[in-house]
Amino acid sequence: MSALPATPPRIQVLAPQVTQLMAAGEVMDDWGAVVRELIENALDAQAQRIQLHLDVSGQSLEMTDNGWGMSWADLQVCCLPHSTSKAPADQGLPAVQTLGFRGEALHSLVQVGEVTIASRVNPQEPGWCVVYSSQGQVEQIETIAMAPGTKITVKNLFQAWPHRQHPPNLRDLQRIIYQAALCHPQVTWQVHNGPRAWFQLSPGQTAQDILLQIFPHLHPGDLQAWQSPQLELAMGRPDRYHRRRPDWVLLAVNGRCVQLKGDLGQELQQTLLQAWQQTLPRHRFPLCFAHFQIPSEQVDWHCHPGKQELYVAHPQAWQNILKTALRELNQITPSPDTTLLTSSLGIQIGRAAETEGVYGRGITLLNQANPAASPPELKVLAQVHQTYILVEHPTGLWLVEQHIAHERVLYEQLRADWVLVELESPIQLERLTPPQIEQLTQLRLPPEPFGPSLWLIRQVPKMLQDRPDLAAALWELSLTHQFETALVATACRSAIRNGTPLGLGEMQTLIDQWQRTEQPQTCPHGRPICLRLEESSLARFFRRHWVIGKSHGI
Repeated sequence: MSALPATPPRIQVLAPQVTQLMAAGEVMDDWGAVVRELIENALDAQAQRIQLHLDVSGQSLEMTDNGWGMSWADLQVCCLPHSTSKAPADQGLPAVQTLGFRGEALHSLVQVGEVTIASRVNPQEPGWCVVYSSQGQVEQIETIAMAPGTKITVKNLFQAWPHRQHPPNLRDLQRIIYQAALCHPQVTWQVHNGPRAWFQLSPGQTAQDILLQIFPHLHPGDLQAWQSPQLELAMGRPDRYHRRRPDWVLLAVNGRCVQLKGDLGQELQQTLLQAWQQTLPRHRFPLCFAHFQIPSEQVDWHCHPGKQELYVAHPQAWQNILKTALRELNQITPSPDTTLLTSSLGIQIGRAAETEGVYGRGITLLNQANPAASPPELKVLAQVHQTYILVEHPTGLWLVEQHIAHERVLYEQLRADWVLVELESPIQLERLTPPQIEQLTQLRLPPEPFGPSLWLIRQVPKMLQDRPDLAAALWELSLTHQFETALVATACRSAIRNGTPLGLGEMQTLIDQWQRTEQPQTCPHGRPICLRLEESSLARFFRRHWVIGKSHGI
C-alpha cells in the first residue's frame, strides 16, 4: 500500500474559544439583544416585577427581578456554555415550554461584558454575589443580604467589540420592553435611563390594559378585545384610533413577539390588514396585537439566534382561528378576493363621487346576516342641517351622518350581491383605453365595439340603472382598477346626498339598516359615521352630580 500524501490539511477544527466568540456574536449583537435575553430569563423565572437601569454613557446596565433566584450550585454553572435549566434532557426541544432553552445567553453575555450576578432563592438561604470571567468561570464570590430574586450587572458592554459600542436606539429598547409587557401583562416594569426614571408599566389582566399605558391618550372605549385559549386579540377601533405605519401590527407566539417564517406570517399579516381594508382612511393602519398559544410540539424555534423567527405546524388552522376572532370581534369577514390595499386612484375617485355625484334617495332594506343578534334600539329624533341624524340611544345621544351611513349600508349590500341588470338602451362610452376595457370586463360589464373609439355597455349595476349620469358612473368604474374600489365608488354615488331632507320614517329605516351592518363604525373610505355623546358626559358637563339629593335640583 502506498504511503499517504504528507501535505498538511487546510481544514482545521476551530478552537473552543473561537466557536464561543462566534456564538456570542450571533446571540448578543447589540443592546437590544442583551436586554431581550435578560428579560426572557427573568420571565422564565416567573418574575412579577422587573427593574432595568441603563447607563448608556458608561456602557453598562443592571436588571433586577423577584423571580425564583439561583442557588449557589446553579450560580457555579449558569454562565458555562450550553448550561440551562429549561430544556428537559430526556424529551428534547419539542418539550420546551420556556422562552429560553439553549443555554447560550449568559455565556455569550460574559464574553461581551463584565458580568456580576447576585441571587437568592428564599429567605432561609443566604444570597450570593458572583463575578464571572469571560469564559463563564467563577472569579469572585461573597455572601450578601438581598431579597429573593436575581440582579445581573453588566459593565463595559462590548468593550472587546468596539464596532458594537455605538449608543443604543432607546426607542428600540423601549419597544422590546413594550412587546414583553404585552405578552406578560401581569408583570410590573420599572425602567431607568441613567439617574432618572424613564417609564414604568403597571400590571394588568390583559394586553389591552398594557396598551392603554403604552398609549396614554387612548381611552378604554378606543380598544376592543377578544380572547380564547388559543388566541388573545387586542385592537384599536377603526373609528377611534389608527396609525400612519403598520408598525403596531404585532404577532406573538407563546409569550414572545415574533416574525413567522414561510407563508403563514404573510398570510396572518394580510388577514389583519384586509380586515380593516374598507374601514380605515387611506394610508392608515390598525393598532393590533395578536398573541397565539400554540402547543410546543407544533413550534420550531430553532431557526434564528434571537428566536425572533419560527416555523409553525398546521398554519391554516391558526389562520382560521384568527379569521374567526376578527369575524366575532368586529363582525368583519376578510375577503380572499381583495388585495391588501386599495389603489390611491380608486380612493380618490370614490371621494370625488361623494362631492360631485348625484345621489339616490331610495332606501332599500338590507338583508340581515344574523337577525338573532339584536342591537340596542335607536330612536330617531330629528335631522340636523339636512346632513346629520340625531338619534336617542339608551346611554345617550348619537349624531349620525346620513350620507356615509347609507354608503356603508349600500357597500355591504353590494359585497353580498353584485347585481347586474340589462339596459333597454345601451350606454355609449368613448375613447376607452385597454386597461379600462379590461376593468369593465372584470366587473362583468364587457364593452362592445361600436365604431371608431366607441363602445356600448348593455348591462350595469342595479343601483346605477336609473341614474341620469350613468355614463359618467360607468367611466368612473372603468378607472377603479380593483373590484373593492368599484363597490365603494358605486355605493358612494348611490348613497343619499348630504343636504337631502328626510322624513322620520326614512331616517329610522336608514338607522335600523346601518345599525345591523357588519362594520358600522366607519364608511368604506374610513371616515367615522357616528359621534357618540354619552349620558355620563352630559351629566358631567351640566354638573348634575352637584345637585343630586338637594332640594333645588334633580
